[in-house]
Parts: sequence; structure tokens; C-alpha cells
Amino acid sequence: MNERKVFLVGFWPDYEERAFEGVVLGKCTVSIYNPKKELSKKTLERYYPKPLKNFIYKKNIKKLVEKNASAIFIFQDSKILINYLIDEEVNSYVCLLLRNSIGSKAGLDKSVIALNRKKIPIYSFDKIDCKRFNLIYYNQFVCMSKYEPSVERYDFSFVGRDKGRRNFIDKLREAILGQGYSMKLLLVTDKKDIISYSEYLKILKESKCIIDVVQKNQQGITLRPIEAAMYRKKLLTNNPNVKSLSFFCESNILIIDENITQEKINEFMRGEPQEVPSELLQEFSAQKTLERIYINSST
Repeated sequence: MNERKVFLVGFWPDYEERAFEGVVLGKCTVSIYNPKKELSKKTLERYYPKPLKNFIYKKNIKKLVEKNASAIFIFQDSKILINYLIDEEVNSYVCLLLRNSIGSKAGLDKSVIALNRKKIPIYSFDKIDCKRFNLIYYNQFVCMSKYEPSVERYDFSFVGRDKGRRNFIDKLREAILGQGYSMKLLLVTDKKDIISYSEYLKILKESKCIIDVVQKNQQGITLRPIEAAMYRKKLLTNNPNVKSLSFFCESNILIIDENITQEKINEFMRGEPQEVPSELLQEFSAQKTLERIYINSST
């Protein structure tokens, strides 16, 4: 690999920044560029109205791209960043890394079509979206961590935003508690209640089984099945597409629907989860995803 700069441009949440840490692409310099963090260095930034912030974000990104014409730019699927790619003519290599299913964000389908017209490569972890919009598939990725045993305080846990999943989760919770199990439920409805990734991982590690409920229209794999495998936890999920995962096994993963019975849950929870080989888990690292983008950028 020839020496080259790689910029990860986005309003990345903490768990994605952690996933990118330590990525090595030959002799490349891999840098995270977060427009919001860059602007926060300004003394009066918190008083700027949103339109002004958005204008400055785009202006600073344009300067970064023009200053690094030979670099690789990997953009997150924020609306502001997507609009930048649609509106600007960029001579550098740019691509879009979708971190959401297209159906989960209003207007994203039209934006993807516009970027396709500009022949900007788009990567997605959702196989249905890839087929429908002619996108490039990549494995969902998480922050790779070394397994360490921890004290399990909960039988089950779910941490996540509501996103229309409350009714399903409430029914599942009723079935779980009906069998005498304990459950840690943190259903976020307000941004101020969002916890850090470290806090989320603490709950995950203290749980015997992780609950994964995908929102309507989502076909792609979330982070939870991979995290559950990495931390040697069982998984309850309503996403049948987990069967395609290389580490899928019925003793570790139970696919559920609204008719799940208490008896089925009880049967699934008997026994310990099987350990997933580390070489299988490495396929779900940010390293593998960025390596593939780098290789594709050179062809």
C-alpha cells in the first residue's frame, strides 16, 4: 500500500470512534474528522444558530478536502454531510458509509439515488438496501475488545432508543418477568437520557442475555449480535437475518416474534453460551471494513 491519508468525516458517536481506534492501513495516516468537535474549539460556538453551524461545517469540510486532494474521504450518513456530497464537485476519492438502514431515515432513499447518479461509492450493512440501490455490502462492525469475565447482575437487558419498538419490548418483558427472570430495561425517549458507550458496555457485560429488537423496515444486522458474541452472551432477537452470520448457532441466538412463549425463553436460557472463535469475530471489525474501502479506492 502506498502512503496516503484517510479521513473519516462524520459526527461519529463514541462507540464508532472507539471502533476506528487502532485501525492501520499500511503506511496510511487514518484520522477522524468530526465537524462538530472542530467547531466546538471556537469560544462562542454554543451561541451559533443551527443554520450558521451547518454552513461552517460544510465550509470547513470543503477546505479539508481541497487541502488533501490525494486523500481518501469516508463520509458518515449525516444529512448535512450527504447534502455536501450532493452539492459539491469533489475531485478526491470520496465514499459514503451508511450506518443506518435506508428505510429508517426519511429522505435517505432520494439522497442515495442522487449520490448514485454522481457515481459516489456507497457502503451498507443492509443486504436488502444493497440489492435495491446497487450498494456495496460490508459486515456490520463494532469496537473489538478482549473478553474478560464479569459478574452478571441481570438475566436480560435491552438498552436503546424507542424508535417504535416499545410495544414489542413490553410484550417481551412481560414474558421474561413471567418466568421469574430479571431484566435491565433502558428505553431512551429523550436525548438527555442517552448513556455513554462505556456505560452501555457495563450493562451488557453484567447481563446473561442481550435483547436485540430491530425497528420496522430494518433488515441489516445491528451491533448487538456481534457484541453478544464477543462478550459471550446469549441473544434474543426479532431479526431472522442473523441466521446468515458466520457465528450463528441456536444455543447462542434465539429468533423471536410477538408470539414468543415463556417456555421457549426458559428452554433457551438453559446452559452456557458457546464461545465464538476470534477469527470469525475479526470479520466484524472496523479494520476489515476500512481495508476493503482502501483497496476499492485504488482500483
